[in-house]
Amino acid sequence: MDTLNNMHAMKLFGILNPVFPSKSFCIPIFTLNERFYIQKIENNKIIAFEQSPTPRNGIIKCETTEEYNVADSAVYAFFFESNDWKVTSKEKLNNILLSRLSELEKYPFLLSEIGSFLNIEAICKRAEILMRKKISTEIIVETITVNDGGAKKIYATSQPEARVNIKKARSSPNMQYQRKSIYK
Repeated sequence: MDTLNNMHAMKLFGILNPVFPSKSFCIPIFTLNERFYIQKIENNKIIAFEQSPTPRNGIIKCETTEEYNVADSAVYAFFFESNDWKVTSKEKLNNILLSRLSELEKYPFLLSEIGSFLNIEAICKRAEILMRKKISTEIIVETITVNDGGAKKIYATSQPEARVNIKKARSSPNMQYQRKSIYK
């Protein structure tokens, strides 16, 4: 892999979202002479550009003419959705993520990454609580179909008060029973 650590100006070409179309941190992609590069970062500064075999069709193209050099501040990217993604400095991305935390709470694993990126322990702890809550809200859904004289009765429950119907249906000789675990 070619590494450029001299003063070639790199044009920001776009971003690569490794889990497209999901919300995620992304990889800024730079271009020079029809080749793609990614930045190598140390202490929030670009220390080199490394050639990347990234295919052109996997990149979300930026409409910008911004150029970056070795020793410039690093560039960071986050994808919220198709027409809503940001490529900017770490400080600006920190502010954007903080202002949009409430919409990201639905994604506790991503929230944990954001907490680490922002270096805010409280966000990491909140993500951990949400992960535990998500894991502990397992719901057992039981479906029973009883063929009772040509009429089918279907019982499905995740609520304890409906278990009475499940027990009644299980006693029928003409029943089919299915139990599966799902998450909210």
